[in-house]
Amino acid sequence: MTIFLIAVAYTFSYLFHIYTLTILAPLKMFYWHGELMAVNPDGYYFGAWVQKLLYGMHQYNPRMTGSPPGLSIVTIGVMKLFHWDIDKAMLYMPPLISSLIVVPLILIGKLYNRLEWGFLAALLGSIGWSFYNRTLLGYYDTDMFSVMGVVFILYFWLRGLKERESWSFFWGGVVTSLYFFVYPNARPIVYAVGILTLLYLFIVSTREEGHKWWEIWKVENPEVWKGLIFLLVGVSKLVWWANLLLLIGVAFLFRRKPLPVKFLKIGGGIAFLFFAITTNFVAYIIHRTLFFISSTQSKGGLHFLNVNKTIRETTAIPFYLVADRIIGSLLGLIFAVVGYLWLVWKRREFVIALPLWGVGLFAAIGGLRFTIYAVPIAALSATFLTLELAGRWSKSRVGRWAITSLLFLFLIAPNITHIIGCCSADRKLVAKMRKIYPLPTPPYVMYPLFTNREIATLVELGKMGSPKDYVISWWDYGYFILYYSNKNTLIDGGKHTEDNFLVSAILMSHNPYLVANLSRLAVEAYAAHPGVSTKAVNYLLYKNGKPINVAQFLEKVGSPDFTPPKPTRNIYLFFPLRMVNILYAVSEFSDRDLNSGESFARHHIYGVGRIVEVGPRQLVVGRVLIDLRRGVVVSLVDRREVPIKRLIVRLGNQTNITQVNPVGINVMLISSLRLGAIMDDYFYNSAAIQMGVLGNYDPNLFKLVVDTPLIKIYQLKR
Repeated sequence: MTIFLIAVAYTFSYLFHIYTLTILAPLKMFYWHGELMAVNPDGYYFGAWVQKLLYGMHQYNPRMTGSPPGLSIVTIGVMKLFHWDIDKAMLYMPPLISSLIVVPLILIGKLYNRLEWGFLAALLGSIGWSFYNRTLLGYYDTDMFSVMGVVFILYFWLRGLKERESWSFFWGGVVTSLYFFVYPNARPIVYAVGILTLLYLFIVSTREEGHKWWEIWKVENPEVWKGLIFLLVGVSKLVWWANLLLLIGVAFLFRRKPLPVKFLKIGGGIAFLFFAITTNFVAYIIHRTLFFISSTQSKGGLHFLNVNKTIRETTAIPFYLVADRIIGSLLGLIFAVVGYLWLVWKRREFVIALPLWGVGLFAAIGGLRFTIYAVPIAALSATFLTLELAGRWSKSRVGRWAITSLLFLFLIAPNITHIIGCCSADRKLVAKMRKIYPLPTPPYVMYPLFTNREIATLVELGKMGSPKDYVISWWDYGYFILYYSNKNTLIDGGKHTEDNFLVSAILMSHNPYLVANLSRLAVEAYAAHPGVSTKAVNYLLYKNGKPINVAQFLEKVGSPDFTPPKPTRNIYLFFPLRMVNILYAVSEFSDRDLNSGESFARHHIYGVGRIVEVGPRQLVVGRVLIDLRRGVVVSLVDRREVPIKRLIVRLGNQTNITQVNPVGINVMLISSLRLGAIMDDYFYNSAAIQMGVLGNYDPNLFKLVVDTPLIKIYQLKR
């Protein structure tokens, strides 16, 4: 029955996870090599590692040295097993692997002789908003392991605490080691759950023998000490394979012959010291927490903008949205919290899952990416309460299942409609319920960032120069450049730290000499000091370990008389037209005084959005009305009017610029993207707009090597 229910729940999860195939399959613009492209930009880093291991690419990339990521190794295994190419593996691995989360959820139910509980939790947890969003078709990333691994560990530790046997902690340690192999960033959450498990083990075992909870050394039960040693060794911060070998060695020692309890106590003390020294877990957890909530990051006297403040998934979100992403609705979250309290009251060991709740609710200030961890424990809690209430409200079997079915439908309905869509947004009742019980109208769909026409330009770029060359663009596009062009970048989806300032200064500069000279300086400094954590700013903005005056440095580098370093490789500037969407975020990194940490006067680019025609020569973009008859833009929020200075209309690869008024704001309309943007002169005169959109460049400094309606690529001449 357990195997049957696992098979049913897995099929249920997998089918929902590939539902977007029905929407994406007809869109030929998103096919490459005859397969739909992966939708998660970060996944292309792991795909690039597969290219390196199988095809020998990316040999000169300083970001791809040392041991390959676990996900890339697993991907190669999946490709060999199913005879898939890399594109198919990146598309189908997320639903294939993430759906395994149903296994530990059902096993937890079986552990407590309530298979129906585990089964219902598996159905609900496997399609919870946040979990689904980060594991759906094509979302190729470590998220497919991140929550599943935690729930497997939780199962083994719960089993060890419930059954009072040590070998469950051994298997929990084995899973932990393998988990760190595929998802090393999981350490904070595993440490937190592990410490609570350790404390619970202390409290229960000492109480059973009549001691105070801190008198753990008085416990004589050998299973407690063996479990403690397995737990601590399993979560210690060693290379994953070293952890695994150490666990197996300890297990072999325990199996060979019974050890006196006093030796086990000494071993437990050594294991605790080993864990504390190798992990420094308290400082590690605090550091990671502060990293996600701080708005700036100071380095050696300079004050850089923290990239997390410009990434949607790491910025604060409304609490009702936190609830939606955890279990589908605010009403469902209340139900789940009550269920968790009831669950802990009846089964005290479930207190060790508290960190999963903590991380999930931390999303209210830390960003939506954290909600995923609370999905499985919320599913367990809500379905537990469902069964408990059904058992109390009805004594008949039919009555219990009727109540269970109704309550479960109430919990799962918003999650299903999130995936497949539901009710019309025009219905007043649906709109009013949005914050407490949403029934989403359109299905959730995540599209690939680039179309195949844009990818073709990157492939064309890959045929130029050599793999030693560098491409300068914003970090959102870094992994695409790496994967499709076999070129290197200064910043990417995993390296968006202080060097963001340099790239932002290049893209936002009004001075072509600064664009050219700073590009050469940054790349040559970076390439001269290869390493995974190398940062060009360390060699440009500091002298003898002390920060320089950055403003004076930029002024010097932007001079026509400045002599850049001798070129050792080609440098390309990559300008996708869609960068207009994120230009304000790009500008924030350089629109500041690094020495003082103060931001400059705010510049304006707003109304970036889809163009909607609302009347003759009247358009709405975002919350702005563009009235071309009167030559003004009007805020739809406060009705404030501003004259239009320039009207820039991009039709295919042709641009028409009309001077409307001597002063005012610039309006840009891009027909190929149906995109409009309203910007001041600071943005209009930037390299991102002048070179990237309008095609204006200094031929003495740059050569236009790719010119399409969607992407322009320049080669640096100096």
